Amino acid sequence: VLSVCLGPMENWKASLECQAQAGYNAIHFTPIQPTGESGSCYSLAGQNSIAPMFFKGKVTDPAQQLQQLEKTIKGLEKDLGLLSAMDIVLNHTAGDSEWLCDHPEAAYTLTNSPHLRAAYELDAALSTFSEDIRQGKVPGVSPEIRDDADLNRVMDALRDHVVRPLKLWEFFEVDFEGICKAFQVAKKVPCEYHDEGWALEELKKGLI
Repeated sequence: VLSVCLGPMENWKASLECQAQAGYNAIHFTPIQPTGESGSCYSLAGQNSIAPMFFKGKVTDPAQQLQQLEKTIKGLEKDLGLLSAMDIVLNHTAGDSEWLCDHPEAAYTLTNSPHLRAAYELDAALSTFSEDIRQGKVPGVSPEIRDDADLNRVMDALRDHVVRPLKLWEFFEVDFEGICKAFQVAKKVPCEYHDEGWALEELKKGLI
């Protein structure tokens, strides 16, 4: 079940009674942590707490929240014969979570994952393109797609305003001369092993 649809834990028993009467013996709950800006229960803003919406009144103490959760889960099993399972998705972090703001290195960035540059530029261009269509800034393209002709005009504009200008194929090209030169330099440099890895400074210079 979508936990957010059940509301406060005090309501769970009454809400799930019909499932028990239908013969179900277990309920699979989606995450109950606070969500991020997207509102998705699989995009967590706080991994170590339970969303306030699941409590009537102001239950802010983490220990009391866990006690209430334990009481609710045990009540479902005792009174309705329902076992409980819950998704634990601690790695599903919302983009606006405080934890991620404090530790941006924990996420994929163009600094620690430069191979994502092509995907980033494409996503950014598609986002801008979509917003331009919504605002009526793309000539000949309607914000509303009513038939195949409208769709074809969007696809043509996508090709002309996004795909071609991005020149994504350049990400798959290789500087053949530069790579050959770096390889020749590397052959002349002895490989010395250090704790941080193989030291090929000349090769690095050649590649950079």
